[in-house]
Amino acid sequence: MKFVRIIALCVMSAMLPSLSGAGVLNNGEWLPGNCGKAPEAPAIDSASVETLNKSIAAFNEWQKQAFTYNECLVKEANADITAINKAATAEQKHYYDSSEKMGMEIDQSRKKFDRKPSSSSSGSSAGGQGY
Repeated sequence: MKFVRIIALCVMSAMLPSLSGAGVLNNGEWLPGNCGKAPEAPAIDSASVETLNKSIAAFNEWQKQAFTYNECLVKEANADITAINKAATAEQKHYYDSSEKMGMEIDQSRKKFDRKPSSSSSGSSAGGQGY
């Protein structure tokens, strides 16, 4: 059962970038996956009025591209944060539920043995008193 769960998580995580437009994590560095390349800031040339005006026009165009890129980046980052949070919460719930279920089974088993007199009471079990 655990093996099937691991395979399902791997398949789901492989599909996440295509489903949600999520970013890419590589060696601890996160980059957006579908925003294209970040625009490079232009150099400002103040050698003359003409070159300064061209630089200002280039700067204004760069600001528009950078704004669009950053909007995309934030959207993808938020989608990744949400997906990671949901996956981690689901795994924590699975662990908690499994632990609770196993604890209840152990308690039920202990009660079953507590009711029957035993000729020997040696042995141990994980998490507490042995039977």
